[in-house]
Amino acid sequence: MRQFACIVACAAAATGLFASGAQTVQHETCGLPVVTRAGINTLQQSHQKDALMGDVISSMQTQLSASRVKARRQAQNGGVSEEIQVAYATDVLHEGLLTSMLSLSLGLPVPDRCAIHLIVPTAVVLQAGALCDCLSHELLSRNVSTPGCHVHEERTSYAAPFEDNNNLMNPRLSGHASAKSRFYLADYIPRAKRVLYLDTDTLVDGDVTTLFNIHMKYPLAAARQRNSATFRKIYMKHGQNQGLSGLLQDVDVPIFNSGVLLMDLSKWRSEAIARSLEGWVQHLSDKGDQLLLNLEFHTNRSFDALDSRWNIYNLGFSADKVKSHVVHDKPRILHWSGPNKPWDTLSTSCQQQHVYKSYAPMHQCRALSTTSVAA
Repeated sequence: MRQFACIVACAAAATGLFASGAQTVQHETCGLPVVTRAGINTLQQSHQKDALMGDVISSMQTQLSASRVKARRQAQNGGVSEEIQVAYATDVLHEGLLTSMLSLSLGLPVPDRCAIHLIVPTAVVLQAGALCDCLSHELLSRNVSTPGCHVHEERTSYAAPFEDNNNLMNPRLSGHASAKSRFYLADYIPRAKRVLYLDTDTLVDGDVTTLFNIHMKYPLAAARQRNSATFRKIYMKHGQNQGLSGLLQDVDVPIFNSGVLLMDLSKWRSEAIARSLEGWVQHLSDKGDQLLLNLEFHTNRSFDALDSRWNIYNLGFSADKVKSHVVHDKPRILHWSGPNKPWDTLSTSCQQQHVYKSYAPMHQCRALSTTSVAA
């Protein structure tokens, strides 16, 4: 009851302050958007201000109703939450993100037992709240229950250790600090024991419950890339990152893809893994998240290998250039890593584009950007 009272108080405070044109952030206890006065000048200059405020208020009302149901269910379960926790981190709200959230929800037998977390920069916190409302609208139109959707304001202090966020392997992602937010999910979601992190260019074609509940020996589970994808071939080509030879016992070991990660947050906290990841930057000019994660989990510790069906990557490349490792068994998570994205109308060479279209949103969402960059 105290949790529900807190939610009501947060919602009431946020609704009252909307009249002053303030901005929203996530309340640490309730997970609802709470209004602050930061960013008011930016909001006043936006022609979408009124529409977005209306969307966020509607989203808060939807979350409040969902929270009441969850509170009642938790009481029946002795106060223990059995939610599946899923996180995305991005600085661009594109159609692919909404489609990924939709596909995740549609594959779950009980969607309202899932909590989706969006870690975004301050500038798009309002839009992210409106995106949650779009998700609810899409699912309600399909007569499907809605997961919890929580917006977390990106903490700029977490990006500081990585300075310029240079990504030599994938230059188009350089400067996107949001990619490092996955390192700090244990802080963003302090009560969660584990979380499934998904890149925003993924699509879930099935139920992730089995994946979320697998036995984990190590703090991280990820899908290995093919044998040809080694530290040497991916990160040391063209004379780059030659210092890796001194950091690794074997530069010819296959790396894992960082677009789908199952994380044991209890171990992440107790072993201070985020701090350990920060320590690698002093040795490298390349600060890509995938390289840093692979260094950490090939040297200081190990990881659990996921079945490749949980990350069918490289779908963003044309089949004649880079053939994806689509397996004969049914893929579970499709990943359009690469330059082409299935929601980009200018991209005509994506693989498995027909699967994406089968999950794409049916209604317009004002919160979406037309920019197609994704991690």
